[in-house]
Amino acid sequence: MNLPARTLVLLCLRLVAILSLLGLAACTALPPASPLPTQYTVYPGAEPGLLKTADGLTLFSQWWVPKAAEPRAVVLLLHGTAAHAGVYAPWAEYLTSQGYAMFAFDLRGWGQSQGFGRRAFVRSHEDYVDDLAPAFAEVQRRFPGKPVFLQGESLGAAVALQASIRGGLPAQGLILNAPPVYVNFKIGPGRWPNWLATPSLWMAGRIGWVAPNAPIWPMQSEWALSWIWNKAIFDDFSRQMLKEEPHITHSAVAAVYVTALAESAANIRRNISAIKEPFIVLQGDKDYLVSTPGSGRVLMEEAGSTDKTRKIYPGMSHCTLHDRNRGAVWADIVAWLDARVPAQPLSDAAVQLRLQGQALTKETPAAAYARMLRDYRLATWQPGAPWPATAVPAETLAPAAPAAPAEAEAPAQATLGVHGTREPAEAL
Repeated sequence: MNLPARTLVLLCLRLVAILSLLGLAACTALPPASPLPTQYTVYPGAEPGLLKTADGLTLFSQWWVPKAAEPRAVVLLLHGTAAHAGVYAPWAEYLTSQGYAMFAFDLRGWGQSQGFGRRAFVRSHEDYVDDLAPAFAEVQRRFPGKPVFLQGESLGAAVALQASIRGGLPAQGLILNAPPVYVNFKIGPGRWPNWLATPSLWMAGRIGWVAPNAPIWPMQSEWALSWIWNKAIFDDFSRQMLKEEPHITHSAVAAVYVTALAESAANIRRNISAIKEPFIVLQGDKDYLVSTPGSGRVLMEEAGSTDKTRKIYPGMSHCTLHDRNRGAVWADIVAWLDARVPAQPLSDAAVQLRLQGQALTKETPAAAYARMLRDYRLATWQPGAPWPATAVPAETLAPAAPAAPAEAEAPAQATLGVHGTREPAEAL
């Protein structure tokens, strides 16, 4: 039976309306919260803590703090998809060696934090933005009056931009690694133009309207892991570590993840002129998950800030904070911070540590991992127990480190903040 075009259009509109109503009904039924962990893995050099959200979830947090002096400023870090705060410990080590503190927490539904439903479930990215309130309160409690910079990678960068758009953000600037203003996966030999990738992402997100907590993208499967991480990061050693790092997500994510990501990107594009804070955008020119020309160009041309910096790294991937040649990205961020944070007198020890920290930018992920496993240990922590806790042998939680190239081996550094032993678990 051939139906007139007008009838087909009406049927499609009715179907969309029904699906939308079903989605609204589904969204009102909040899945149960995940179990509260009885103990947490603390990445060495970090101090553990807990945050409480307005809707009752418990989020795991970690501090990395300089030991030789008061920090010049605090970087509040938001991790990327499937990751957690601990995988940023190498970046935290370098940052603390340069005189800055880092505070990071596992976003709801990721890492060691509680969430509703399965991994990645949120009602919208506004949930993540709401969770910044206790995080900023903790930063102000620990270091009142210190400048605060909000850093986000990929998903975390989207949250940082959403928080800026909402307004009232108590941050002096934004550090945006691979911000997903335009999400555009490379499929096959090429990638779609943004005008086609954007509605495709929106259509994929309709599943999350009907069944928000339905499982999609089985991250426990070898093919799914390889497909996503081969696009996210180019270092072979780091890719392998992703499959073994226990707090990286290795299960299917909730369908609403795609829905929320599409809505977040659209909201950022619509309201981009509301972004007023100074910011730096850092992207690899071979980012196969986020459009480098689209996202960076729109932010530079249309954001309301009068202090905008953009860095593009030839040959680098989506995960520039973790991939090979990451030291250049680390150094550029610190240089950007140094130019915007008042200088303070440094002790001889702080000067020496700052100089020693430069060696960290030269290490490959494999060499850094070998050094970490040799020199540091993970620890477990139970809420309410004194800290520091008794160390747990790293080999019980991570695989043996491979031999690092001789030229990449660096002597143990007298660093301000130390790193986790499983650094190469990269973030999306």
